[in-house]
Amino acid sequence: MRLTVLFVALLVVPIAQTQEPKFYRVQLTADSSIPEAIHFFCSQGYDREECLHDVAALRKALAPYPLRLLGEWSFYLVLAPDWKALARSQGGPAVSPAFSLLLGRATVMDRSLFSGSADRRIELEKWSGIPAGLALVDIAVTHELGHALCQEKNERLANEYGKELRSGKVPDCSKTPRSEGQ
Repeated sequence: MRLTVLFVALLVVPIAQTQEPKFYRVQLTADSSIPEAIHFFCSQGYDREECLHDVAALRKALAPYPLRLLGEWSFYLVLAPDWKALARSQGGPAVSPAFSLLLGRATVMDRSLFSGSADRRIELEKWSGIPAGLALVDIAVTHELGHALCQEKNERLANEYGKELRSGKVPDCSKTPRSEGQ
């Protein structure tokens, strides 16, 4: 009996610690560079003004790319204290600043890309080899768009598709194998 109670208690503690953040939708005025099918969210606890600032920076980074090809897609900005646990819970490296959920039609990003602490910005620079700032935001955005536009799970191919986007091309998704059901 005691062993069962201890086992149940040990199971409950990790579950309680890995609660995923809750989000609220950010409604912004229409912008011809961002299709209406693209939605933005900030995690709860995000200061409203900071959320609007970071979403505006994300929209600016996304604007040059062919977002209309995404269809319905959502971008979620997550507060830095919640980021690493969330990234790990999705099977990714905690240091990475973004990931995409293809079936969920969503990209999740660490707000540190836009306004991070000095420690996190140094960590991102060491991980990526790129100084934190607009260049890193552009690479993160185009990499995730490579996943999203081509429904690509492979990181290397998503990087290639991201390079195509940055050079002004629509990615050639033919490198991504398609299953019969797609």
